[in-house]
Amino acid sequence: MPYLIAGEMAEWSIALPWKGSNWATGSGVRIPVSPPMSIEKFGMYVTNFHSSIKINLIKIILFNLMNKFYENISDALNMLHGLEKDLNIRHLTPNELKVFYTIIIGSADSSGRSNITEVVEKSGMSRSTVYKTLKKLSLEGIIQLAQSEEDGRESLVILNPVSN
Repeated sequence: MPYLIAGEMAEWSIALPWKGSNWATGSGVRIPVSPPMSIEKFGMYVTNFHSSIKINLIKIILFNLMNKFYENISDALNMLHGLEKDLNIRHLTPNELKVFYTIIIGSADSSGRSNITEVVEKSGMSRSTVYKTLKKLSLEGIIQLAQSEEDGRESLVILNPVSN
């Protein structure tokens, strides 16, 4: 049996033949050896390998950042849930909560008071929806409505203090 030297081709196959071939004579098919890898091709292989490592590292970093982002959102929502429970406003509808939060934000800017026009503008809700919601919040004792001293046509929204 001939010996193989690197880069040479075998004179006959040493592998088992396929079904249907004649074992004694072999198939007569000779498979050439792969050509040697050029420096350019090797450099491209290494570059692609490094690129895939960089892409995987970026994926891992983004995954960790996204997990941290979702963890922060989860913490904020849990804190918000606790605040809503403490303020006894868990029973409010999403529209009522939106108006309530708009009032709180507006009141923080203007010494505890905001007017209905500001609430309508900042909430993005219709005037009639805001009026209905304010009426319900007033009946529950969460807010008070008072006529503005500066403009008699405008009503002020005043937050009631929270009692424990």
